[in-house]
Formats: sequence, C-alpha cells, structure tokens
Amino acid sequence: MHATAARSSKSIHHGRITKKGDKLVRHMLVEAAHTHVRYAPHSRLSQFHQRVKVRRGTSKAAVATASKMLRIMYQMLKNRSEFQP
Repeated sequence: MHATAARSSKSIHHGRITKKGDKLVRHMLVEAAHTHVRYAPHSRLSQFHQRVKVRRGTSKAAVATASKMLRIMYQMLKNRSEFQP
C-alpha cells in the first residue's frame, strides 16, 4: 500500500513511512515516539504503541507510532489548530 489507503473490514492500513524522505526527519520522529511512550504511558498514542508492539514488535510499533504522530502533526498544520490531548 503506497499512496492510497486500503480498507479491510474494520481496519485501515495507510502504509509505512517511506524511505524517500529525509533520514534525519524519520529518525527524529521515531525518537519522538519512543520519548512520548516513555513519558506519557497512558495516552492514546502510547496505548496504540502497546497494541502494535504485542502484535509486531517494538521496532515496528515505534515506526507505526511515529507515522501516526506525523499524520496528527499534518492535520494540526493543515487546520491551523493547537494540540489537544
């Protein structure tokens, strides 16, 4: 799944963080995901990370969480809104 989202019954798969972008930005997003999970263990993002970690492992959970964080940041910039936990 690259540019489009695939829908399978109740789940949506958006694909991975592509390797076409800047390596440093990808690295910072994954580090931000690790930091978020460590310091906000009861947030919705941390709960998402835990669910993925059980199924797919720690590394893939971190990348999936970073991807989700990136989508949240994009929507915040697009809508000119502030973060609302």
